[in-house]
Amino acid sequence: MNDFENVCLCALNSIFGYEPRVARALIESMGSASAVFSLSDDCKDRILGNKYRRRLCQEELDKAGISLERAAAAGAEFIGITSPDYPARLKQCPDAPAGLFIRSRDSLREVFSTRHFVAVVGTRDLTPYGETQCRELVRKLSLSEQPPCIVSGLALGVDIVAHTEALQSGMPGIAVMATGPDDVYPRRHRNFAARLASYPASALVTDYPPGTAPIAVNFLRRNRIIAGLSDSVILVESSVRGGGMATCRQAFSYDRNVFVLPGRLGDLHSEGCNLLVREEIAEIINSLDDLNLRLGLGADVKHRSERRLEDRYSGVLPEDKFRMMGEILALVRSRPGIGMEEMASLLECKFSRLSELVNLLESDGFISTDLLRRCTLL
Repeated sequence: MNDFENVCLCALNSIFGYEPRVARALIESMGSASAVFSLSDDCKDRILGNKYRRRLCQEELDKAGISLERAAAAGAEFIGITSPDYPARLKQCPDAPAGLFIRSRDSLREVFSTRHFVAVVGTRDLTPYGETQCRELVRKLSLSEQPPCIVSGLALGVDIVAHTEALQSGMPGIAVMATGPDDVYPRRHRNFAARLASYPASALVTDYPPGTAPIAVNFLRRNRIIAGLSDSVILVESSVRGGGMATCRQAFSYDRNVFVLPGRLGDLHSEGCNLLVREEIAEIINSLDDLNLRLGLGADVKHRSERRLEDRYSGVLPEDKFRMMGEILALVRSRPGIGMEEMASLLECKFSRLSELVNLLESDGFISTDLLRRCTLL
């Protein structure tokens, strides 16, 4: 795709951000984004009227060029809807954005592969019950025959719990942001966002140009991208007016599978989940035992090393050490040959502590390390 076409796609994405169907119809009818900007004034008047025709101008193209430069400076790439690397699932949606800004260490083809994508969403005001269940269900997904990519919104509560648990369980993640690619909201998640963008097959995604502030309406617009990228959506906890509810309703309109964790009647944190069940939009997750089969991820596969770990160390080591050893094994299983420095960074663990646990796992025959301290399962 030539640079000018990309600039035109970026401009249309900005102009029609809240009406992406118009941008898509124009591109499809004219054959390209650049052809849209080549329309005569008479054609612009006839097709668009006064609302948008004056925005199809050189000034918008100049702004788009600046946005692409700022995005590149922030380590982000812009991808238009006509690109073969545009996410196939999202492209199926009639209101898919004309373009996306993406921060990732890997190629877009690798990020948006044939892997299953599961969105985990819900309230920022997460209860202890909700946090425990969120962590457990994400861990459960990591034990499937086909561990998915976890999609969420990088917000407080359910989002960040799902994201962090996914990486600790060796699964990639996609965070869909309500800001431009040069910012992160909330600011306290900046370090994690950088970690996620550098994790294999993971990415930060937004359709907002650089410089976009995290205003309330932006969060509603980004929810359709979370729904569109995903094969299934799981709502952990939500009031009847929560943002997760909008994501689930949008996912249902896209013919995606929607699941909810049940809660107590009258509990404000579960009213949204219970309402979606009554409206026959969502199915209840009564048990985590068959969750992976219901999501189409295949049966659970508990690696023999993890079963051996339980037999050898459960109840013997302190819980925090036992848990960290499980995370090490899960990461080595998903990424054979991973080096210890990278592992310490991904697990956010001090190198000395990681080295101690790796040595213990190696001495007991769980893993092996080579001269460069790259780890593989035995």
